[in-house]
Amino acid sequence: MTMPYVLRAAPLLAGLCLATSCAAKQPVADVLDRACAAVSIDDRIELLPLEGKHVSACPPGDDEGCPYSGQQGKTSLSDTPDLNKDGRKDAILTYFGSSYGDIDVTDKLVLAQCKDGTYIRLLEGKFTTLSAPAMPHAVWPELEATRNCPQGHGGAVRTEKIRLTFDSKAAQYRGPAGLNLVAACQAQGD
Repeated sequence: MTMPYVLRAAPLLAGLCLATSCAAKQPVADVLDRACAAVSIDDRIELLPLEGKHVSACPPGDDEGCPYSGQQGKTSLSDTPDLNKDGRKDAILTYFGSSYGDIDVTDKLVLAQCKDGTYIRLLEGKFTTLSAPAMPHAVWPELEATRNCPQGHGGAVRTEKIRLTFDSKAAQYRGPAGLNLVAACQAQGD
């Protein structure tokens, strides 16, 4: 007698699954997979570990013309968060260039790891600090950054706090409208 009710409930339960949990379980890597496919292999980045946290971030197979060489201790791996929760370690890099010191603004790169182990660039900018939240966090969480900028004479420093959000259409982290992420510490209105 309960058999007809079970047979009627099965299609309803399957429909419920399709409408809720099954549809919500699209792979979280879709945005990254599309972005990785759109970037040619020559524009991807390969991380080459060196001593300690130093790395070189180079085009795959080309450590000669590497723009972010760790050979002189100028590029280091700051963090390896899993930004989109796909199980692969992404990377936050710091490139010191000619800046050395805790209050200097340095180049920071946020990279996401593709399935083939190479990385694509999600953000490049000049910051004093840049960090991802600790797990657990949302997929593509907000990143927090600061810039310590000289304020007049006498050694005063103004600290700018910046929230970076992920734009899934562009597969990039973005700052607030009007903020130039690569030209740090400009006077207001520049």
